[in-house]
Amino acid sequence: MTNKLSNIVIDKTLLRYIIVGVFSTLTHYLIFIALYLGLEISVAISTIIGFIGSWCVAYAMNYKYTFGSKKSHANAMLRYSIVTILGLTLNVIIMKTLVEGFGIHVNIAFLVMSFVVFANNFFLSRKFVF
Repeated sequence: MTNKLSNIVIDKTLLRYIIVGVFSTLTHYLIFIALYLGLEISVAISTIIGFIGSWCVAYAMNYKYTFGSKKSHANAMLRYSIVTILGLTLNVIIMKTLVEGFGIHVNIAFLVMSFVVFANNFFLSRKFVF
């Protein structure tokens, strides 16, 4: 019985993380596309600014909705910032490598990057942040 209950809690947390991830990724994508395609700002700068916008959405929703954290915001925000910096580093490396290094279309590169960063951030958020 305990194992089934644990699995339900994990599945609920993952589902909530996915929902938050969709909102966060949509925020990132819209900002990125507006800057990169609309204003012709470099891919790196566009994705950094998009990532910062998505950070605000993701932190607030994950703290309360996904993980129901009881940690102080100072503690959780510091840890989340560390995870975010790692995620941002992965983000820029993947986007620059795929778009500028391999000539992969930005939409495909964005999907690949999003999956890798999502998996990394969920694991670290669950174990380290919240």
